[in-house]
Amino acid sequence: MELCIIQFMNARLLAITIMLLLVISGCGESYNPERDKDCAGCDLSGASLSDANLTGAVLTRADLDGAILIGADLRGDNLRGADLRHAYLFGANLRGADLANADLANADLGETNLEGADLTRANLSGANLTRANLSGANLANANLRETNLWGANLSGVIGDEDDFQGALNVPP
Repeated sequence: MELCIIQFMNARLLAITIMLLLVISGCGESYNPERDKDCAGCDLSGASLSDANLTGAVLTRADLDGAILIGADLRGDNLRGADLRHAYLFGANLRGADLANADLANADLGETNLEGADLTRANLSGANLTRANLSGANLANANLRETNLWGANLSGVIGDEDDFQGALNVPP
């Protein structure tokens, strides 16, 4: 009898452990941006997070490929090395965000606030930065090939002319 109870308790403990691991890894339930501010390495590809308050979130190395973040508040977020390819960030607030080494290839960042953001070595190839606010942003060694900068605010941007090689519609 005692052996059966011990086996049942071990099986129950194993099930609880597996459920906790699934939740922690993001597999057990959907990401809730209001509750889950720390989601480093999470797979949020294709997630719909429009207008979400993600202020102060840690999303380092997160997979946000194709995520919809229209109007999302990402102020001061740690997105270092995140995969944001094809993400829709139109009108999002990324003021002061850490996007160093992030992959933003073909992302829509039109009218996005990137004031003071760290985009060091970020891949922005083919991205739309139409009317984006990049004042004071660090674009040193960023890949801006075929990036549309029409109407973007580049006042106080950190970077040199070489960093803008291949960029489209660079404001004077």
